[in-house]
Amino acid sequence: ERGDRDARDVAAVFERDTAGLLRSAPAPPQCSRDELPGRVDLVVVLGGDGTLLAMADRIASAGAEIPILGVNFGSLGFLTEVTLPDGSRHWPLVGAHHYREVADIRQYQVVQHSMDDVEVRLVTPHPLGAAQEAQLTTLLHSAIGHSFPLRFSYSDRELPRTAGGKFEEFISLLP
Repeated sequence: ERGDRDARDVAAVFERDTAGLLRSAPAPPQCSRDELPGRVDLVVVLGGDGTLLAMADRIASAGAEIPILGVNFGSLGFLTEVTLPDGSRHWPLVGAHHYREVADIRQYQVVQHSMDDVEVRLVTPHPLGAAQEAQLTTLLHSAIGHSFPLRFSYSDRELPRTAGGKFEEFISLLP
């Protein structure tokens, strides 16, 4: 719990749904997700990108400055890294740009198949023209952080979701 205490005097507080998964008696201290930022000095998040981002949003909404230790159990997601030719990795800002200002893009997904094959999947009523593809290429190179050759593919149907029902804007198929 929050407060001035010795570093060895640590008490865990569990979010109620998580506490319900524990098989311990007596039940550990618990509170709602929204109450958690006011009760702790550190949040440990076990889950995928969505779980971590949801907790970060709750902490920000509470006006708190609490560090988050994330243990990622997801394999794809918003926080998936792009691999650059020098072997370094970073998080691409794929979702941070306004692709819909370039054309009537209803959905998009960027897939890194290999170091020289990055596919841009677009759901549009019709394929983009050369000038629109060039504009989109500039935005994507900025978002990805490297000028990979891009391969555009088009569909008029919604792009598939993961088995868990999530849609991923960026997928890296590299190990």
